[in-house]
Amino acid sequence: MVNRLVAVVLGLALTGTALGDDKRVRFVGDFESGHIEPNGDRHNGFYIGTLPNPQSAADIIVSGDSDFGPTSNADTRVVRSEGVGGQTVTPRKGQFFLRSEVFRDKNYEKLNGDVRNKPRSKIYLSNSSHEIDFDVEGFTGFSIFVPKNFENELGVRDHRGSSVLFEICSDSSRSLVNLGVWVAENSNQAHWYIRTTANPNSVSDSRQFEQLIDLGPVSADVGKWTDFVFRFRFNPFSVATNPATKGVAEARNKLYEGNKGILQIWKAQGDVDEKGNRKMTLLVDKVNEPVGLAPHATANIKHLWRIYKYGWLKSPTTLTHPVWFGFDEIRMGLVIGNGTGFADVAPASAACTTDCVADVAAPPMPPNGLMVE
Repeated sequence: MVNRLVAVVLGLALTGTALGDDKRVRFVGDFESGHIEPNGDRHNGFYIGTLPNPQSAADIIVSGDSDFGPTSNADTRVVRSEGVGGQTVTPRKGQFFLRSEVFRDKNYEKLNGDVRNKPRSKIYLSNSSHEIDFDVEGFTGFSIFVPKNFENELGVRDHRGSSVLFEICSDSSRSLVNLGVWVAENSNQAHWYIRTTANPNSVSDSRQFEQLIDLGPVSADVGKWTDFVFRFRFNPFSVATNPATKGVAEARNKLYEGNKGILQIWKAQGDVDEKGNRKMTLLVDKVNEPVGLAPHATANIKHLWRIYKYGWLKSPTTLTHPVWFGFDEIRMGLVIGNGTGFADVAPASAACTTDCVADVAAPPMPPNGLMVE
């Protein structure tokens, strides 16, 4: 009881009143302000990098250049509704959501530091106030809308037509886990995929240690919002280890316990009920085992939402139109410090009444979980 009280009090102190009903989380992106707040705010405070429409030469729009509201000309912007693929898309909840789009015929070089033309939108929790440490337990939840005109993109090898939509990382070369959609080799249907790693001997990711997890076909989710909940604790060690004294380059000088890693992922499945909710199903269940990379000496962990199509412009494609996704009901928090649990971030239950919470009850946590429920 004492631990629960301490966690809740700390959570209130960290989040304050700006988050309204969401006092048990660290960050809320519900877009109900109708625009993007300054980077660093704990309510809709994203860093946004996108392109204008129409684009002139290599023009880009970044945070400070726009409020990304409904009347802006940004490819990534907050809207009340939008017609896509013959369907009117409305928010997962509330009055607003974030829509994002990338195009094959636009120039993304300046958005990538003038070094590469890789189509992307940037929806980043990149401010230091939003970063988290390694080896701490937390939850993040969000909802993604896949439009009815989603195309299974063929014509390229391996991860054909890949769109990375969510990532937890400490740098562009240090991905801990990401969520994307693509058509696998020898298939003609796109699936949701999780890429994750467990490497105690490096602070950087590597295909050698990558694990690919298939979450099922995208076709089951077109035309509707799909909720996700991630429970995480990034610790790649199987025994007590100080990676710096072990000789891992650029690693943090700290002792970490072994077999404390967590990666659990729930995804909405099946039909939509009268409240707009779908059944949450546990599809990834890693508990008490190594997860992630050796902690970097100085870089902490960031959460990124975006559309990133890194090899798109170099490859042939069967796609006939721009790539569009919707994002809504983003929440993130830590168990110790914010008192965050499953129901605090699950879009079906977050910031709802008791009746709504009952629709997505928090599932039982394993014995090592520090969930304060």
